[in-house]
This record gives sequence, structure tokens and C-alpha cells, in this order.
Amino acid sequence: MSLLVLEDESVEYAFLTLVLDGGSSDDPTGKGGLHSLLGNTLTCGAGHRDRVAFQEALDRIGGDCTLRTGRRHTFLEAEVLSRNVEPMLALLTDLLNDPRFEQSELETQQRIADAELSQVRDSDEELVAFLHGQFVWQGHVYGRSVRGDSQSVRGIEREDVVEAWAKVRERGLILLGASGHIQEDTLNNWSSEAVKLPSADPKRDVPNALSSNSWSGVEVQIIDRRDRNQAQIMWGQPSCNALHDDLYALRVANTAFGGTFTSTLMQEIREKRGWTYGAYSAIAADLTTGVFSMSYHVENANAFSAIELGYDLFKEWRGNGLSGEDMMKAKSYIVNSFPFTLETSQKRLERELTMFMLGRSADYLENYVSRIEAVSEEEIRGALSRHLSGDKMRLTVLGNASELGPALEAADWVNSVIVRPYDEPISEFLR
Repeated sequence: MSLLVLEDESVEYAFLTLVLDGGSSDDPTGKGGLHSLLGNTLTCGAGHRDRVAFQEALDRIGGDCTLRTGRRHTFLEAEVLSRNVEPMLALLTDLLNDPRFEQSELETQQRIADAELSQVRDSDEELVAFLHGQFVWQGHVYGRSVRGDSQSVRGIEREDVVEAWAKVRERGLILLGASGHIQEDTLNNWSSEAVKLPSADPKRDVPNALSSNSWSGVEVQIIDRRDRNQAQIMWGQPSCNALHDDLYALRVANTAFGGTFTSTLMQEIREKRGWTYGAYSAIAADLTTGVFSMSYHVENANAFSAIELGYDLFKEWRGNGLSGEDMMKAKSYIVNSFPFTLETSQKRLERELTMFMLGRSADYLENYVSRIEAVSEEEIRGALSRHLSGDKMRLTVLGNASELGPALEAADWVNSVIVRPYDEPISEFLR
């Protein structure tokens, strides 16, 4: 296990993060959402305290404790007043060594998870993001929903949760991080004497990169919702991983294209045409894979035109890169905003935890600004050409299929269109 402590005696609180080996990609077939449910149930009592008593113990020391489930890892996060670090560590010891996993609490968390999955439909923006993620990652381990679906969540038994937690403990602790008013020796002694989890490998079962080799041109998925006067639009395709040197150039390029309020997408779709309040693009990068995306929502009457415009803008950007002026503006934005990501010890800890999990070099943060400033127009064009496809995209639209479907099917740049009912069970979308 690695230990990372950023001491700051100027504050009166402490933050702790434990990175455990196990996440949704470890959910067994038919048990989607198991690790998410495990995380929600873990904090519902430990040792001699049930859920209410455990929460009251946290309240008495000015503390909070949450568990967040990712695709490959589980993050146990706690914060507490600095004078109460020792009592917090005692509570975490119980949580890690003797969770109760009471049947009644499990059933409550199952009902909550089921209700949350149902409520996804209440937000068009959340629903299209959820379903678009499945569409882009289809066939990849990251295509599994972290939360599972209603059917899989209802089928999880207490024995499944207990067994999953035993496997997480067996694989062990990847990293223990802390920031604020806390001593490194205190954490070191606690982790070795009280918790005694083995050290885990942060690169266990690293998934393959997402590939678009099997994609054919632009593939469209329409989520048919005819009672809406707006269409939610999301595009996506594979990009480079977090360790590739081209990521610096892609960050600059994306900032200019869709990363700020003055970017190309915003200017063309919002300012010039008034079709939307916001239009953005992003590049998300993991250890072995990455994804480019862009999104916006417009009135139905403008939906096809906005889709066509977004694709044209993407192809122009991907083919031509940035002008010198746009490149310099994007660099300036990144460089000037970067210090705010490190302004507190907690923010610094978050960045360094990410660095460690991705295997980045120790001098990554120190060199980040200079690497951004060194990016050239030629490097941007090369990175865009190498890592983004000009003709392979997946597009999800939540809107009126009777209006959008024929126009998209007739477009010569669209290879295929599938229409799915809005009220189709979430589990069916995930098949």
C-alpha cells in the first residue's frame, strides 16, 4: 500500500481517502450494481453500532464518511475536525474490519437504488448521458452500468455483498491518502496496526482500449420521446489514454473547440444561431483508453440542423486543428486556471491521487504548465489526426423520432439509425 499525506496545520480539519481494489467491472454476470450496493450498505453500521448509532457517532465528532464506487476501484472518503482524527480512525477500523451488512439495510438500499434508476427518466439530460455511455462503450467492460439495472439490483442477496466485500479486502488497499491537519505517522501506524489490509496492484485487470474498428460510419441511437419540445444530443468516439504525450495537445485543442464559454461550439451553436444555452466537448482519459464527447440540447425544429452543424464543425476542427490565435487563447485559459485546481491541500490530494492511479510521473504537476505552453499547431493537427476519427462516431438523440428519424436516415453521412422507446426498461437498453 502507498501512503500519501499532505499536511496542512493551518486548517482545522482532515480529509482521508482509501482506494480499494474492486469496482463495477468486477460485478458478476447478472449481478450488475453489486459493488455500488456494497458501497451504499457498507456505511450502514459496523461493529456494535447499527446505522443510526454509527451516524450519531460521526455526528458527535464532526465527521462524515461516504463510499464511492468506480469502474475498477472503490473510494472510501472521510472528513473530520482535526482534533477528532483518532475517533474517526476508530470508526473506520470498525467499518473496514467488521461491517454489519444487515439484511434490513440491504433491502432499504436496494429500494433506494431501484428508485434512483427509475428517476433517471425524470431528467432528459441524465437519461441521455446514461444511455449514450452504454452505446459508446458497447461490448467493453466499461459499458457495464456502475449502478446496474432494476432487475439485477433486486436479485442481489446478502451473501453476494458479503462475498464481494471479502474479495475487496483480499485484494487489498491500493492507496491511503490524507490532507489537512493530520500527521503521517498517525496514519502509518493506523494502517499497519488496525486495518492490516494487503497492498493491492493499481493495474490489476486493466481493460483494453475502446476501439471503433467495428463501427461503421456514424451510428445513431434515437430515444423516442415525443412529448418533449427539445432534443438532447450527445456524440462520442474513442480517444487516447491518459499517459499518451498527445493528450497535452488534445487538451489545448478541446479547450478551443468546446471547453469554454467562448469556444467554437458555443459561438456557432449558441451565439450565432441562438439554438442552445450551452454546447460543450470533452476528452476523458483513463489508464488505457479515452473518449471524446460533445453535447448540446436544442428545440426540435432545429435538432437536425444542429446535429448536422455539430458534425461539420467537428470534422473541420479534426482536419484543420487550431489557428495560432485560438491556440494561444486556449493555452492561456488552461495555464491561468490550473493553479485553482491546487489551491487547497484537499484539491492537491485529489490531483495527486489521480496521478498515482494513472501511473503518471512524480513531476507531472510541476511540468504541466510548461508542457501545455510547448504545444504547437503542428502537434495539435497530428494529435487530432491520430486519435480522433473523422467518420466513425456514435450519436444519441433523445427526442421525437417521428421528426428526426427520417431526416437522419436520409443523411448520406449516417450509416445506421435505431429507435428505442423512451419507456423501454433500463435493463433492455443495457443488453
